Amino acid sequence: MGPSGAQRWSPFLTKGRITNQFSVLAMLLTADSLIMLKRDRQMKISKDSIDQIDFEGLQIVDYTSGRDIASSLAEITVASGVKHRKAYSNRSDKYYYIVSGHIQFNVEGELYDLYQGDVCVILKGQKFSYKNDSGESTKLILVHTPSFNLKFEVFLE
Repeated sequence: MGPSGAQRWSPFLTKGRITNQFSVLAMLLTADSLIMLKRDRQMKISKDSIDQIDFEGLQIVDYTSGRDIASSLAEITVASGVKHRKAYSNRSDKYYYIVSGHIQFNVEGELYDLYQGDVCVILKGQKFSYKNDSGESTKLILVHTPSFNLKFEVFLE
């Protein structure tokens, strides 16, 4: 159980292949850039070349915006007191990897406290929200599969 009494969801409760994908992803993501392996060549996307988005207090760096690839990847900084309102996707599964800090997810009415190294999987159509009441910023990596497209996201609040 986490400090707020919610269930603590460990990445070991997810399928092993998901944990392994995020381990590889963590090796490729640095503080300054994302290196993607694309067929027989590398494609580097520098963090400096991307505009940061402020989405309702969430600071989002979308490394793959506008690129024709199967999945998308974003880094999200969630300041203390900030939340993602209740939503779901009609298109994508979402994989949240907790890089640092603590955050609480609500997935279909179930609360989960997540900490550094944990993964939260939100399947297409599942209603979710999250909030950071920890007193410090939390950093997340978000992968959408298929890639993110705002027109398929539904916000309920």
